Amino acid sequence: MADRYTALTQVLADRGYGSGATTAATATADVASGRAEFNSRVDAALAARRITRTQGTRLKADYAAAVQLESRHLRDGAITAAERDDLDARLDALDAKLGDSGSPGANLTPRARLDAIARTLPASGLTRGANAQILWSWVT
Repeated sequence: MADRYTALTQVLADRGYGSGATTAATATADVASGRAEFNSRVDAALAARRITRTQGTRLKADYAAAVQLESRHLRDGAITAAERDDLDARLDALDAKLGDSGSPGANLTPRARLDAIARTLPASGLTRGANAQILWSWVT
């Protein structure tokens, strides 16, 4: 606790994190802000129906697991380059699963787009005939 307080007072005195080294204080701040931003991106994807509620819950749980892994790495006060690379790869994989880089549906193949439409149609409240007509218009 005393080390964290010392690091915090140093950061405040320096008016920033200066050196670019990944210490417990800097990494914790990055993780906390990144988690909030990721959760809001997941919520936006849910609202836009690009992912299911189950997928959203899983993505948030996977991000929480990455946060916990980083916390374990930070126990010694710093994250090694290999640990940072591993965490970056995990976060990149989560970003790819979320698939919100660019316009909605930009990363979907035509078949995946059609499957996403087919998954959401039953909850649309439309009749079976209307659902079939929509799917047929996408196929042709």
